[in-house]
Amino acid sequence: MIFDGSKKCDECGYLNPYDAIFCNDCGAKLPNVCVFCGYVNDPDADFCISCGALLKKAVEELAHNLTRVTSSGQDAGRFIDLAYDANMAGRYDEGRQYAFNAALLEPGNYLAYCNQAFALLRSNRPKDAAVLYRKAAEMEPTDPITYTMLGQALTNTGQYTDAIDMFRKVAEMAPDNAGNYDSWGFCLTSMGNYKAALPLLEKALELDPEMATAYQNMAHALHHLGKNEEALEISEKGYQTVMTDEIKEWADFLKKELAAAEEQKQKDFKPPEQTDEGETGEEDFD
Repeated sequence: MIFDGSKKCDECGYLNPYDAIFCNDCGAKLPNVCVFCGYVNDPDADFCISCGALLKKAVEELAHNLTRVTSSGQDAGRFIDLAYDANMAGRYDEGRQYAFNAALLEPGNYLAYCNQAFALLRSNRPKDAAVLYRKAAEMEPTDPITYTMLGQALTNTGQYTDAIDMFRKVAEMAPDNAGNYDSWGFCLTSMGNYKAALPLLEKALELDPEMATAYQNMAHALHHLGKNEEALEISEKGYQTVMTDEIKEWADFLKKELAAAEEQKQKDFKPPEQTDEGETGEEDFD
């Protein structure tokens, strides 16, 4: 589990500040969440049963650190900007910390959770990322990017059916998103539904002819449908367009498959049996 920067009330769903004890909306007693690991402890627990942290001291330490980092006048928006810049530069631990601070200051800001989730996804923690992307989608249900990234997180955990639900939603909200059709097609191929994947991958390439992964996924689907010649054709077209090593590997693999099939065909070839002269249909003039 993870602590995302707020305490959600079990009674009304309101997002409260991390140090709240009672819900600021309905007054219900809030869960005793560890700010280090996110584990929900018994209401009267002093130590976290998951990581052993002293719960009250952890909250006090977090409050002290937050006061220190905000003493210069930083607000949630500034932390979100810093988180985005850090994430784009590949500094995911730093990006998550900035986004975490933003969530502490503004628990209702969905971008704080999106940036935390992105850092987790890129740090190979898709399950945790999906939790935060779901929370962000609940806060802002009109943002197709959030659903796209939630779909990616679900895909990375092998939850292909749930991921497809997200990609289908994105297709309704942003029908010209090429990457969305490619991701949808990838899920279908991963489930073995190669035929259904093809029109989605074709749509992805129609919208973005330079999408390398769509070429790869289409070659994969065609290969498993027994259409190696078509798979090779799309691979070679993809390599001519974007020239990635992954597409070249597909093209080389398919060439070997076709060559092996031709060799086997030659081995299995049996010439027609010789017939007697009387069966040739030629007249015997002797």
